[in-house]
Amino acid sequence: MTDMTIRTIVTLGLLAATPAAHAAATSPVITTDDLLSVVGSGANLATIVIDFNDGTSRESFAWGYRFDGEASGADMILAVTAADPALSVVSFGSGASGFFLTEIRYDDGSAVHNATSGSFANFPDDYDSWGYYLSGGFAGGAIGSPDSVAGGGDRLPTGWVSSPAGASAESFGSSGRLLTDGAWDAWSFGPSDASYSHIAPPSGSPLAAVPEPSIVLLGSLLGPLTLLRRRR
Repeated sequence: MTDMTIRTIVTLGLLAATPAAHAAATSPVITTDDLLSVVGSGANLATIVIDFNDGTSRESFAWGYRFDGEASGADMILAVTAADPALSVVSFGSGASGFFLTEIRYDDGSAVHNATSGSFANFPDDYDSWGYYLSGGFAGGAIGSPDSVAGGGDRLPTGWVSSPAGASAESFGSSGRLLTDGAWDAWSFGPSDASYSHIAPPSGSPLAAVPEPSIVLLGSLLGPLTLLRRRR
């Protein structure tokens, strides 16, 4: 058992969005038939959305990930990155343990999207960050006994929760993000406030229409580990 525990800075917040909001979104993904590509093999299909919120004509992109057995959210983003030469991430840890990322870059053929999480040293100048949102599957809870996450399916979710755990299978001593068939992950870039609450994505994002700011787990997404854990 690790001598470190994740600081409790995460709360589950349902992010409600209407079908009309999705129709206006800059991602053309409505169902899993609309994905850029599907990587991997297996009976189960999970989906990842990367939402840059950078003001370009197309701000978000989605890929599918097929797998059998146990797979984490970190396994998914790493597999998609390995298969698509136009996509790259700067991350630490692994799909099995301790994964968090600080940067995502994607060349869509007409624009290069690149967003890097700030250091959180000077508010508000460097408080932009990658927020991590989920629909379906499991996240958080004790290792070997993860908590269920509502949602999922073959359509872009209309409800999301901010991640209660990191993207790896085990995150800093607790259960991380475990995928199931129909699970969705979304990484959305944007500002955070002085309490590290990730501010709701703007109109046009697949994650728009958030009723209030949702708190994200800084440890699994970005920034120094000293912000993420405290020693018992």
